[in-house]
Amino acid sequence: MEQINRVGTPKALEIKDDVYRLVIRLDAVPTQGWLNAFKSAKPVAGALQPAAVSIDKTELFFHSEERAIPEWIAHIGVWMAAANATLVEEDKAMNAWRAAEEAHRQETQRRLAEMNEKLKDL
Repeated sequence: MEQINRVGTPKALEIKDDVYRLVIRLDAVPTQGWLNAFKSAKPVAGALQPAAVSIDKTELFFHSEERAIPEWIAHIGVWMAAANATLVEEDKAMNAWRAAEEAHRQETQRRLAEMNEKLKDL
């Protein structure tokens, strides 16, 4: 599982009616699983919600008045960390499931071979 991290500093792209459109660049294109984890991350505070952030390839966009930009950036950092942590846990769970499935498959093959050996002389 590849963690997604911020690259560089946020950049203001536009301003309209004292609301800035900002971009944060990411070091990789997020997977759908990461995006889902990001969008459902907590905490949220009023307008500061991950659903208000849009992501296009390696760019994360949000709108904010100047006074709230530091809060947005802090929350986005928390949501990114939560998405990364969620995927690490899901990856661990998937690896454990795969290991259990492989162990079961090997045990089944061992038992079948054992039974077939017993059946040889019948």
